[in-house]
Amino acid sequence: FALLQDIDRVSVPFQDYSTGRYFSDLRVKAPASEKAKLLAEVAARHHTSLADASMVAHLTHVIPAKGSAVVRFARDLRAEDLKTEDVILLGSERANPWVSLIEPWRGLRFDYDPALHRAIIVNKRPAPGEPPSFVGEAVGEKPYDSFGTLTFVPNLDRTGSILLIAGTNMQGTSAAGEY
Repeated sequence: FALLQDIDRVSVPFQDYSTGRYFSDLRVKAPASEKAKLLAEVAARHHTSLADASMVAHLTHVIPAKGSAVVRFARDLRAEDLKTEDVILLGSERANPWVSLIEPWRGLRFDYDPALHRAIIVNKRPAPGEPPSFVGEAVGEKPYDSFGTLTFVPNLDRTGSILLIAGTNMQGTSAAGEY
């Protein structure tokens, strides 16, 4: 989803994502240009990174055997799932807009600077001596700094839990998941 936004040079609001409006708008615009056709084609498929696939494989082995894990792409998730289920979300709000629903409980917030192609983790309540933000390096910069976060909060109905594993890039998310 982050790739679609990068190519289209937009930031899609959660409402347009969760209702499917962004995806249906892409299909409507598709005949108009080659770029719109490409975006609609990319949006119609399910893509994931090797880092996320590896993390899901690892997590399915460490989840207690009392239940079964169901793996879903973010676009197939529904708000009801976040109310009634134990859920593990992967990625920041930019890659997985469902993360915005747990924003009020998080001490860290992800921002994205599209001009610099950098993810920024904003520390909403820095303790004395803590920095107000953590800035990931742009792709290709050396040394390459990545940051990852773990957030564990009750689900929306407080009947289970939500674990968020996120990072400033795939490496940051992967490091947080390994931790």
